[in-house]
Amino acid sequence: MPLEALATSQDQRRQQPFSSYSITDDGYLHYNLQVNDSSYLAIALNLHKLFPGTNVENLRMKRYELTDSELKINSYQGASVSISYQITDDKLKILRTKNLPLKLRLDNHLFSLNFISELESLFTVNDLHQLKQLNWGTIPKENILLFLSQENDFSSTAEFGHNAIHNILASKNYALAKFFYTLFLSKNKNFNDFELLKTAIEQDDLDFIQKTSLNSLNILGIDEVRFDYSFTQCTLLGKAILQKNKDIARYLLDRGASTENVYKYESEAHTAAQLTEKMKAKKLSDLFK
Repeated sequence: MPLEALATSQDQRRQQPFSSYSITDDGYLHYNLQVNDSSYLAIALNLHKLFPGTNVENLRMKRYELTDSELKINSYQGASVSISYQITDDKLKILRTKNLPLKLRLDNHLFSLNFISELESLFTVNDLHQLKQLNWGTIPKENILLFLSQENDFSSTAEFGHNAIHNILASKNYALAKFFYTLFLSKNKNFNDFELLKTAIEQDDLDFIQKTSLNSLNILGIDEVRFDYSFTQCTLLGKAILQKNKDIARYLLDRGASTENVYKYESEAHTAAQLTEKMKAKKLSDLFK
């Protein structure tokens, strides 16, 4: 069924390599080091301070070799960087460095498997109140998302986030899906937020939409699956027109939404103006003149 394609299958995940680290859109390298059977260190390094003037795309093209005692960063141009360390009394101690600025260090924050278990349990029972009360301390949320992605055998944090949002929305818990997004994914430009934003449009939640990155602004995503397993597709603007929501449609247009091919069913495709006419949404017609 088409909707099943929204969630990556177990077999597909097993065919993909697991990422032992992540590099955020603001240029931070994140990875986790096991301290003992019950705790880990969340490691974070500001790569922009290490490689000034390098954009995130080039940072991600470098080769990162991680072990429990050393981090090496190699690239085609420039000298390699290495940091040797050991974990003593739940703390990271730097032993040797190569080509590392003297003032630059690996940020490290201890977190326990009990914390992970509590977090997972609260999401499982949809306890939004307790999730909001959870004490994170100084643990970077990207490290926790990375840990959860690896624990569940996903190849990237964006892929894990997409499946988590899909499953939460499947349980009809829009508020929890918004919280998960805000907690982990609001700055992740690789996250496909179409399904979440489609639901936000259905909920007339312009306030939330305005707080997102609109990564899927002009993606043609699945809207409705019909009884014969055929399905309609729309963009976010197309969904706003289907809902006859002028405020959201205007906001999406202001953010650069395309007015071409906003709705599709089999060989039938509509522009924004055509869909507006088809839906008899007269109050939206002035937006597409």
